Amino acid sequence: MPTPVQSGVPSHLVREDGAYNLVAAIDGPGANKQFIANLQVINAQRQALGELTRKLTALPKNTPSDERAQLSKRAGEIEAGLVKNMEFMTKSYGYSIHHNYLLIPLKANILEKSISEDGKPSEDESLATLVKSIESSQAYEHFEALRAVYARESREGGDPALAQDAAEQLLSDYGFKVQGNYILQISKGALYASTH
Repeated sequence: MPTPVQSGVPSHLVREDGAYNLVAAIDGPGANKQFIANLQVINAQRQALGELTRKLTALPKNTPSDERAQLSKRAGEIEAGLVKNMEFMTKSYGYSIHHNYLLIPLKANILEKSISEDGKPSEDESLATLVKSIESSQAYEHFEALRAVYARESREGGDPALAQDAAEQLLSDYGFKVQGNYILQISKGALYASTH
């Protein structure tokens, strides 16, 4: 469950895109995974509602009333689900659609996926092997920055030497092989809301 105050977690952040205040600290891999899943559901509902609203607005005046009613009914169902999910997110995390948010991983685990009998990597975290625990937001950001450098420089037109340097540093610092199959498990996150 989220906690409003967490020692060692900055209560205020300033980034290139603005200032953010700490809303909640989310402890545990399950709680962080659930929070991210909830955000994905809300974003999908908002997108679907927007698309239906645009469709309704664009319908010609001679559209049969039953077609218009069917689209309106579907939009109402999506909106009701969105309202319910937003109420849960507001109550549980202080989440509001009026702010932009940052979820900053404070602790994370790099898990190597197990290989199933059919030779495919398994998404089951309980079967994965812990490769490395990342114990700070700075270390997490460094890890992600190295991954971004590797992704950018390993593309056509990139610098293969920079890609190789990033790959070697990922392996030495985090035990992360760029061609491996991993799960990045956030075990503690800090949720920040924009102040504007």
